[in-house]
Amino acid sequence: MQKTHNELMDDLPPLNSLRVFEACARIGNFTRAAEELGLTQSAVSRQIQLLEGRLNLQLFRRKGRRIQLTQEGQSYAQVVRRALELISKETRRLCRKPRRDTLVVSTVPSFAVKWLAPRLQRFQQANEGLDLRILTSYEHTDFERDGIDAAVRYGAGDWPDMHVEQLAQEEVFPVCGPQFLKQEELRQPADLLRAPLLHGEVTEGWDDWFDLAGVAITVAPEGPRFKDSCALIQAAIDGQGVTLAQSSLVAADLREGRLTRPFPMAIHSRHGFYLVCPPKALQKAKVAAFRDWLGAEMELSY
Repeated sequence: MQKTHNELMDDLPPLNSLRVFEACARIGNFTRAAEELGLTQSAVSRQIQLLEGRLNLQLFRRKGRRIQLTQEGQSYAQVVRRALELISKETRRLCRKPRRDTLVVSTVPSFAVKWLAPRLQRFQQANEGLDLRILTSYEHTDFERDGIDAAVRYGAGDWPDMHVEQLAQEEVFPVCGPQFLKQEELRQPADLLRAPLLHGEVTEGWDDWFDLAGVAITVAPEGPRFKDSCALIQAAIDGQGVTLAQSSLVAADLREGRLTRPFPMAIHSRHGFYLVCPPKALQKAKVAAFRDWLGAEMELSY
């Protein structure tokens, strides 16, 4: 009857005991075996005793300082040596296999969720030997300390001593859910003054947009404020109100009908998403590949 996995594992002595036994059997001396293994002689003797206790038989005959394998010990030593050599050989083979490289990118959560995540499959298809690891944070990036290869950040492009490359010219404009647009009967920009307005952390706010649209306001519009752009956009999709949104973050939602633009007026933003990295990082093929892929995908986004 074939043994179960657990029964097979229960029969196996500790690997460390087998390593010690193999060295002692091959060298024929506990002291020199201890030196080879970087152990004390007492530690070697203890491992042999543990193994003999596990097997319930004597592996060595001890004659003073000399040791000699018993008949059972000789047979067992041959099997153990072959098994350890097989494990060692396969380990060396696996270690020689080329390992996949990893590209670590830090980005703000909104860009990761709304723009990067839906395109990850295309990145992997274009870079089959490269794994992409995404870290999301609003904090300043310490590339060396955190092991980050490149970052995507939102701002005005003023990151000193860094390679800074704008990914696209951002526009900011109102968006809302299609059903919300019908319910609120938003026919002209001034109609937004009576609609629920949602506020985010974009530099350009509702005051700027109403000014662009030629709508005079005496009191700053009020409404819920969101720090996270993903939550802000989702609130608009769910019909909670109208929000100003960055073009790159809502392109897919507009294209697929989850959001709509009630009016065409858009602010040309002073800020945008940038690829940021230490200048030397672009010498790495994986960072250069990511930059090229970002640029190509951005062109397809608009």
